Amino acid sequence: MKEALQFKEGLVVTANYQTGGSGQRGKSWESLTDENLLISVVVEPNILIRNQFLLSKCVALSLYDLLSLYFDDVSIKWPNDILIGTQKIAGILIQNILKGNKITHSVIGIGV
Repeated sequence: MKEALQFKEGLVVTANYQTGGSGQRGKSWESLTDENLLISVVVEPNILIRNQFLLSKCVALSLYDLLSLYFDDVSIKWPNDILIGTQKIAGILIQNILKGNKITHSVIGIGV
């Protein structure tokens, strides 16, 4: 049987818009054409499942650092929202592929 994920680490996919996007707990969302930065990145973290928050933490802190270069009052609403003041400006969704007790592949989705 073929591997469930055919993509390699480092693959980056962008989109000009999204309809039917999926978020946590079954929430859906859409973006307007050319008004958001929509990115998915494939990584191969090879970490224990119990350490999955480290991946989320790394992504959130990286996005925080980037946005702090351009905006004041940036904060993280853990585990997956980035705020400017009280307004959500970005969201993160990470989907994992597991093998045994490890996360072998993750698709990190970011919408700004």
